[in-house]
Amino acid sequence: MKILNIVVTIGSSLLITLLITYFAVNLKKKQKLKFDIFMDIFSKVFISVIMILVAVEANTISEQQYERDMKESSPIFEITRNNDFAQKGFDETYKLTNSKGIAQYVDFSRIDTVEFYYHDMPVHMTIINANEENIKYESKENEWYYIPKTQNISTKSMKELFERKVKEKTDENTDVYFERYYKVSFVDYKNEKFTFYFIESDDEYILKYTDEESYNNKISFLNNEKKWGGGMMFNNKNENVESRVDQMLVNIEKGYDNMKYIEENFSGVSY
Repeated sequence: MKILNIVVTIGSSLLITLLITYFAVNLKKKQKLKFDIFMDIFSKVFISVIMILVAVEANTISEQQYERDMKESSPIFEITRNNDFAQKGFDETYKLTNSKGIAQYVDFSRIDTVEFYYHDMPVHMTIINANEENIKYESKENEWYYIPKTQNISTKSMKELFERKVKEKTDENTDVYFERYYKVSFVDYKNEKFTFYFIESDDEYILKYTDEESYNNKISFLNNEKKWGGGMMFNNKNENVESRVDQMLVNIEKGYDNMKYIEENFSGVSY
């Protein structure tokens, strides 16, 4: 409204100055008609200017309110897969963009969860594929990249690998539940921390969970049984994934043997 107030003040001062000057110079009747015409033109021009400035001021206020609403709303994230760094040897890249609200201290990563039965022992595993952080690129506002260090590990290939390896170890067929989440942690305009989890569906990335609690309490393939827990991190571009899975199953076998030993030797023992 500052602009409007300034214009009104200037316009009023100008009108008063013109009137005083006019009457001081000449008040003859024959010029009364000219004065009336002058006042009519001046008033129309002045009113038109005021209307234009009111519209400009209203539009400015609307834009400021829109910008404020954009900043004070929850971020709207979108994940897309691309090959922006194919020339640097990484053709699997994921870009996170935010089209609304404020998101600070953003961490963009991926988590794989694997669940299956090893003999009759329920197993739950977490696999982290580290983000390649040594690639230099021009950072843009509201845009982040996740570049898996170990490239092109699909959910299908991992599921089939685990099923094949478990079969080799136990001589039993087992169904492996494999689910992949894209994790986005950030701080909003209130300085509050949030964590979103996305899943891939039909080449789109859909928001599945909006907090850690919902993610941790998601329905398990193992019906919330007591599980053997473990994890792996891929931190090498040339990671031998099959060898890592083999080693993990060796550890699971040891855990299974220990469980059976305890059941056979300490079952029913009270202290």
